Amino acid sequence: MKKIIAILITVSMLISCSYSVYMSAYPHLRTIDVKIFDNKSDTYEIESELNDSLVRQFLIDSRLKIASVEVDCILTGVIKAYENKIVSFNVEEAVDEYEVSIAYDIDFFDNVNSQTLWKAENAIIRKKYYPNSTDDLKIKTEEEARQEIFEDIFKKIMENTLEKW
Repeated sequence: MKKIIAILITVSMLISCSYSVYMSAYPHLRTIDVKIFDNKSDTYEIESELNDSLVRQFLIDSRLKIASVEVDCILTGVIKAYENKIVSFNVEEAVDEYEVSIAYDIDFFDNVNSQTLWKAENAIIRKKYYPNSTDDLKIKTEEEARQEIFEDIFKKIMENTLEKW
């Protein structure tokens, strides 16, 4: 009998550990249309890269389903600026550190209630990368830094919509 109780307790603990709670501030939002951001920067095709990244992350996350007709919410935005600058040199005068930054605006519209739920204006996210680093934990390329920024933008979108308490 003790073995059965121990097994039941173990199984219930394992089940409860795998359960995760997502509290949505807007439970009526189930589908989203992710519009391609306007690109006001000098960087060609960055708006497509951002869109592809956001769509991929929404598909992986799956709390908001991607759709294009009869959607509950619409995500629009503007990439206002993109910059890749040198931050530091080493003794041999080789570049040690770069910083990528993206300035953007976002508008998250609730199509069900016909209102803007939130906006991010003049937001900037920066990431550094280290092309000569031997540390595997550091970002090594501009593309990796840009992808990290796209992931941070997605996290901010989710924090401001579905994870808001």
